[in-house]
Amino acid sequence: MNKIFTILIIGFLLTSCIVSSTSINIKSLTDEKNIQNNTISIKFDDILDQFQIISTNFTVLGRLPESLNLSYNFTYAQSFIPQSKILTRIELNLTRNQTTIYDIFLAVRENLTGEDLASIHLSADNVLEGNFSWIEFDFDDIYVDIGKTYYIVSYTSNFTENFYGWTANNNSESYPFGCAWVSIDDGNTWSNSSCAFDSSYGFYGNNNQGLILVNDSNYTWDMCFKTYGADNLPPESLDIDGPIEGVIGEEYSYEIFSVDPDGDDVYYYIDWGDDTSDEWIGPYDSEEIVNINHIWSAVGNYTIAMKAKDTQGEESGWVYLKVTMPLNQPKQYYDFPIIKKIIELLEKNHPLIKMILQLY
Repeated sequence: MNKIFTILIIGFLLTSCIVSSTSINIKSLTDEKNIQNNTISIKFDDILDQFQIISTNFTVLGRLPESLNLSYNFTYAQSFIPQSKILTRIELNLTRNQTTIYDIFLAVRENLTGEDLASIHLSADNVLEGNFSWIEFDFDDIYVDIGKTYYIVSYTSNFTENFYGWTANNNSESYPFGCAWVSIDDGNTWSNSSCAFDSSYGFYGNNNQGLILVNDSNYTWDMCFKTYGADNLPPESLDIDGPIEGVIGEEYSYEIFSVDPDGDDVYYYIDWGDDTSDEWIGPYDSEEIVNINHIWSAVGNYTIAMKAKDTQGEESGWVYLKVTMPLNQPKQYYDFPIIKKIIELLEKNHPLIKMILQLY
């Protein structure tokens, strides 16, 4: 796997000027068992999908103290490949510095410099000061493509001493379906190259602001994260309701209905049983009662078959309704205009004739 360009290894962060201002609990960071047992219970119907929870190190999101002579605002990202159709929420293992007051942001993107597919921000009060914990970012659910690479991007406002800590693993390839990325120019460019900060060189303001890049194959970076997802479900609770008996040539109205568990709009396919169909009409809102009309042109018994599919292409099973077009059809003489006119006059002037005709 590609390695990450990073400055923030433990030896670098544990200089006295950082420890005194952050009071970060390093034991919770390096205690792998503690991290693994700190799993937020799954809510609703989503499940834990992708994750990396091995913590051997941490990085900093934001801008470090001026005393370090580093003017960068660090943004980090982690790529991942979902195995669920719907992405519901994400957790990051975070802490914050005591001087941090600005929100932390999380975005999901198809590429690192692209538009946000989902985004959310939390106030600093939602993150513990000096101790790492799993922080939930519960954004509006989004649909993703299974097997495609996406990016979790996290950042904060560019103000001195406004920074968060995000745990990571740099000892092994703990998450084989992605890796960590870093940006030092507010997300305009990104790197995951195999480099690290060599603290033995000290800090030199005229030497790339003290950043000495050292190629080292031992540095493999993955951030600590959990993604939760759910499979897209097809429409359910299908129903079709309307007349089950009629005569040919008359138009009949039927109500169709379904519920999509994910709240997606739905389409309907109706086979009328007479070699005609209405194919994927819609979309309609989930739980919306839809009226649709049909005319049968021949005597017989018919079976209406209906199914639904949501906007993600998931199809329901079929539901059926049997209807009959009986033999007592409307009088054929109504098909002849002259006879029809005579009958209408007789019915109008002779109520008894009208009563007799209604018996046939």
